[in-house]
Amino acid sequence: MVFESYLEKITRFVVWLLEQEHSVRLIIGDRGDTPAVQHVTREVLRQKGPLAEHIFSATPIESLDDVFRALAGTDIVIATRYHNVVCALMLGKPVISLGYGAKNDVLLADVGMGRYCQHIEGFEPSVLMDHFCEVQANQKRFEACIRQRTEGYRRLVSDQFSTLLGEPATRA
Repeated sequence: MVFESYLEKITRFVVWLLEQEHSVRLIIGDRGDTPAVQHVTREVLRQKGPLAEHIFSATPIESLDDVFRALAGTDIVIATRYHNVVCALMLGKPVISLGYGAKNDVLLADVGMGRYCQHIEGFEPSVLMDHFCEVQANQKRFEACIRQRTEGYRRLVSDQFSTLLGEPATRA
């Protein structure tokens, strides 16, 4: 029942995005997501008819590089999987989370986007639509904040590797 509700809500959101004249790319971040993406694709095409690939597509992912390539072509990312959230932020993309646990919420709070999180099992499409509009209206501000925070993360990781390897830290 929860899964069917999720599929109906995601389909409603995707149809709304298309009606707002946004392009939509469903990114299959895990092989287990394939049945959900296939269902949403069928339903969207049933409701909207044939759509050009640049307007609506489902992108299969085979590697982390594929995730980065697919996300690079987006403006705003709505993500469930933590690795998709991390990859989107590494690319400087604003993220709205429909997560399973607190880790998405904690990460997005740290980059200034904590308001844009819902739990996947009970999210509301109307809230998701509002969040999307807010993020879109403030996209440049979010991108700047994300770039600043991720640069800080990169410095911390570099410092940790330097400590572990006994080398002087390098500042990029």
